[in-house]
Amino acid sequence: MTPTGLPARSIANMDQPDYNREVYFRRHMVQPPGMVYVTVDDVFVLKVFNPTVAATVNISLRYLDPDGNVLPQFQQFTNVPAQSTPRTFNFRGSEGYVLSATISTPGASGGAVYVQLEVGRGVGSQDITEGHLLIGGYPGSFAALGYPQTQPQPPSAGIGITRSVTISTPAAGANWSITVPAGASWTLTSVRATLATSAAVGNRIPDLQIKDGSGNIVMDALAGVAQTATLTDTWSWSSGGVTSTVIGASNSVALPWAFRLNPGWVIQQVTTGLQAGDQWSSIALSVIESVAA
Repeated sequence: MTPTGLPARSIANMDQPDYNREVYFRRHMVQPPGMVYVTVDDVFVLKVFNPTVAATVNISLRYLDPDGNVLPQFQQFTNVPAQSTPRTFNFRGSEGYVLSATISTPGASGGAVYVQLEVGRGVGSQDITEGHLLIGGYPGSFAALGYPQTQPQPPSAGIGITRSVTISTPAAGANWSITVPAGASWTLTSVRATLATSAAVGNRIPDLQIKDGSGNIVMDALAGVAQTATLTDTWSWSSGGVTSTVIGASNSVALPWAFRLNPGWVIQQVTTGLQAGDQWSSIALSVIESVAA
């Protein structure tokens, strides 16, 4: 034995490089690979905001329990109906460190459903605090959100989902309008509609207007030309478009870029000179919709 208490052969081996074992793993006093520890008194708090589409939310969790075992957990909330206000679901997990968490929404495109996953204290309505935020953002069918990789984002950070919105044909001699639904925010990209004018003499000048929630007109997209009697013309408003200066079967009007509308704002058609026999039809809008929260 040497003065160190180790056999001489062991010391000799320590001086020689071991090319078969270049990596060493510590087995004791190792810090756990996670920042969040949940106990039996904690709950997971899932917040879901889907104002216009139904959604199924899948949650996958992995824990490291006190005995060193890795435990999986799968939680699913099926067919959550569309609602103009956020909903909260609570569920319990296993005790241990949260290694990972993922959320996906099969059947719903990214941008349609906003979710948040937190760890809260399971004391019911007495707990009014916000828990430890794990995930926040817009998952999709394929592109899941993940903890700890994904940086939580507020609802305003999402790119939204492109939707086509149609409007029922109004009565003859009437204009049309639509209101942004509660819980949703729209960015208007285009509008297309057909106007058939009666034999009544006179000029009709379409004007697409946007009103805020208080009824103030905040935008006018007035046609640059007039439609006369006994014509059936198509009118298109689009971001980046050029306003027509010569009347034709298809006419265009420019819209401003990235014009975002809050819930309760109104898109309406106000046609100067509209006659009793004139008819708007085939009205369709393209919008980018995100959650307003």
